[in-house]
Amino acid sequence: MNKDVIILAGGGFLGRTLINSLKLNGYNQIGCIDLVNPNIDGVEFYALDLLKSSTEDLISIIKNYNIVVNCLGQITNPINICFRLNTEGINRITDAVVKTNKFLFHFSTVTVYGSVKSANEETDLNPETPYSCSKAFAEYLIESKLDDNKYCIVRLSNLYGDEQPKGVFSYMKRSYNSDRILEFNNNGEMVRYYLHVKDCASIAVELLSQSISGKYNLIGPDRFTLKELISSAEQVLHIKFQGFFDNVVAPDNTLHITDEKLKKQIGIKYNNSIPESFKVIFK
Repeated sequence: MNKDVIILAGGGFLGRTLINSLKLNGYNQIGCIDLVNPNIDGVEFYALDLLKSSTEDLISIIKNYNIVVNCLGQITNPINICFRLNTEGINRITDAVVKTNKFLFHFSTVTVYGSVKSANEETDLNPETPYSCSKAFAEYLIESKLDDNKYCIVRLSNLYGDEQPKGVFSYMKRSYNSDRILEFNNNGEMVRYYLHVKDCASIAVELLSQSISGKYNLIGPDRFTLKELISSAEQVLHIKFQGFFDNVVAPDNTLHITDEKLKKQIGIKYNNSIPESFKVIFK
């Protein structure tokens, strides 16, 4: 088992959690590339802006590690940064990985499937938003430039946790603490699977430890429409949110996603579920 890993965007929500999980599982050489230092003991930090640096700059760092984990390319404001990270950035990452003969572990998203009734890893991609289109293109670059045994793509559902800086849980928490009205740009029938960030990290460590390659859905144990999610929070917290929904069908709305391919590779255990987490998140 390789014990040396470098995390791109290791200072973010997922990156920090993954680093802590790696440390708990005996990884003794961990690096972090980011603009924000996570300040975690024993982790070597490299300040690098992937969009302003060269492939050679990246190579000079990752050459000291066997595994490159990419947490970059999540939704940003403006969205153009996300687009650039998943095009220019991924192009630079894959070039560096090929030239140094490293293994790339890449986090993607299940929204690359678009709006379909059901999806598995072999379902054709049909992304409908700038974010999901850019993530689909990132996958294309990885698959076209790396050998099949040199990468693992994990398509994630919605992550959540008690220190989540953005997303629906963060939005709901701000409303909970201020009586702010919730306003959504869809009709509330958007279906999403939910995965606690700590469970995501522990499963990712298991995949890394077994050097598993390929493409996998990692969706989590909870599935809600947006309206169901809010209703569940109201029941647990004994409150009533004020919410308004537009009469618009949400894009990238895959109704059912299977993770059987992943479950055949490793034993999956979830230690967190949404109803149990509400009181922690909204404390």
